[in-house]
Amino acid sequence: MTANPYAPLLPWNDSSAESTDWKGGESSNLLIFPNTTQEQLTSLCKHASFCGYKYAEADNQMFTDDRCLLTFIKPN
Repeated sequence: MTANPYAPLLPWNDSSAESTDWKGGESSNLLIFPNTTQEQLTSLCKHASFCGYKYAEADNQMFTDDRCLLTFIKPN
């Protein structure tokens, strides 16, 4: 099992939204560049957790280069 790169946030998956506990939420996005270190990512995720976000999801298919869209999700 691999370590959670978004700790202390949980990785988002579609089953989270399908849960009976899910009442919607809000999200915020960050553009992550290839030179972002794991230490920087951890710091961003800790700050997002402090701000009430619970999940994180990365989309590296959105761009034609190595950038990645990181989405933080906060449940209502």
